[in-house]
Amino acid sequence: MNDVYFLRAKKFEPLEKLLKRLSYLFSKSNILMNVEPEDFIAVKIHCGEDTNTTSIRPEIIFQLANDLKLKTERVFITDTNVLYQSSRKNAIEHLMLMESRGISTHKARVPVIIADGLLGSNSVKVPIDKKHFKTVDIATDIAMSHGMLVVSHPTGHLSAGYGGAIKNVGMGCASRKGKLQMHSKMKPKINKNKCTACMQCITWCPMSAISLVEKKAVIDQEKCIGCGQCLAVCRFDAVKFDWRIDPGEFQEKIVEYAYGAVKSKTEKTAYTNVLLNITKDCDCIRKSQIPLMEDIGILASDDPVAIDTASLYLIKEINKKRLRDMAYDIDYTVQLRYAQELGMGSIDFNLIEIE
Repeated sequence: MNDVYFLRAKKFEPLEKLLKRLSYLFSKSNILMNVEPEDFIAVKIHCGEDTNTTSIRPEIIFQLANDLKLKTERVFITDTNVLYQSSRKNAIEHLMLMESRGISTHKARVPVIIADGLLGSNSVKVPIDKKHFKTVDIATDIAMSHGMLVVSHPTGHLSAGYGGAIKNVGMGCASRKGKLQMHSKMKPKINKNKCTACMQCITWCPMSAISLVEKKAVIDQEKCIGCGQCLAVCRFDAVKFDWRIDPGEFQEKIVEYAYGAVKSKTEKTAYTNVLLNITKDCDCIRKSQIPLMEDIGILASDDPVAIDTASLYLIKEINKKRLRDMAYDIDYTVQLRYAQELGMGSIDFNLIEIE
């Protein structure tokens, strides 16, 4: 049974006071006690789409990052590029979006970088030898760091039922290739109506599986390994995948990626779940969302399984019904049980309220 520290939300609390209490929570929980002065530590966030108004406030992220600087100056805020057509599909637009949302190196007083590079292809293969994957493709700058502070915004999720710390690590620390592996069991196809014959997919395909036929790209399914490089470099949304996948299998794949992301740095990785503005959908959804419930508070732990289990417990305890009854009717306990099975943490937790 691992400790989860809880800072209860207070109605109409000024932001300045909340940040002071958050700093106290970080200090009291001592969740990154093993970090050393020479360590590189990633503050892993989820930026959210440009129209999202309920994601974590930048000031909360900045407070945690600067508290962490008391342990090491080598702190950076980071996220990774997404698969779909979005302002977050490459590092340049992603950083510009962060800037527009108030997340910048200048304001944070720590560097803000995109961990998987310009097009989401910078990754390190991490061996895990699990049920779904033998290796996982983790964003280079996260793989090379010594530890992480994972700052997550728990919400409902269309495919997984719930997205919290485990999903932020599993999906959020993967390169675009890794995200593709989790989402799809199919190989890509070309939408000929959108193909412009720019030949970028041909240039970048590692297996030379793509050729130009009658001025349209064609993928040789026998040669294709489903790496997703063509999806990463296509600027015209001409590469398509079948994203359908069983929710249980999807959650297990996320867990295996999370396992690989923290495998070498468990002693220097901790988690903060911000239970404020909890919505039906994750922050990837490109629309303004209405919170499902009143604000609950902020949790901190060095155990991703315990902190996600505690988050779901508090949602049910305060609302008298489960998140799946308010969002999507998907059994999200699959990810918790599988993560525990892999030794990532414990479903049993000890909730410690901090004042």
